[in-house]
Amino acid sequence: MTEDSLRCSPADLVAVFRDALIASIPTAERLLLEWGDGRQHRDWERLARTLFDLCVRGPIESDSARPESEYPLAPYDIDEASYAVASWISATSETTSSRTALIRLMTDVRPFDIAQVAILDPETLVPIDRALLPFAEVEFAFVRRSKGQLNIEIREIEAID
Repeated sequence: MTEDSLRCSPADLVAVFRDALIASIPTAERLLLEWGDGRQHRDWERLARTLFDLCVRGPIESDSARPESEYPLAPYDIDEASYAVASWISATSETTSSRTALIRLMTDVRPFDIAQVAILDPETLVPIDRALLPFAEVEFAFVRRSKGQLNIEIREIEAID
């Protein structure tokens, strides 16, 4: 590893993303940008997507083991109709054994303490339901998908700058 590389897990990247969201709350509130679930200001949504791209998408797309044919990472905070031509962040816990894809982080008691996930049909990769999982109980990984290849669950990346 060089000083221009970052070696970490996708779980670490999602945790950094969550920390960035929480750290942005005071600024959003000073600007009167609602950040709470169901009432989010469009600029907050844009900020959250930008932070996700910076903290999660960027390092994943810079992974030294990333194949050229990799499907793009599903966007944050978008309810996808299908994950058939996407890679995604998986979120598993003891309460779900299904194949899942992270949609967004939500708030229950503390800011962004819940992961909303899409439960995917194992054959078609079409969302068949949603679930809310406590962030503290979730194990995140990156599901790398490429045309004609088996899904690969990635637990560590090395992002090269």
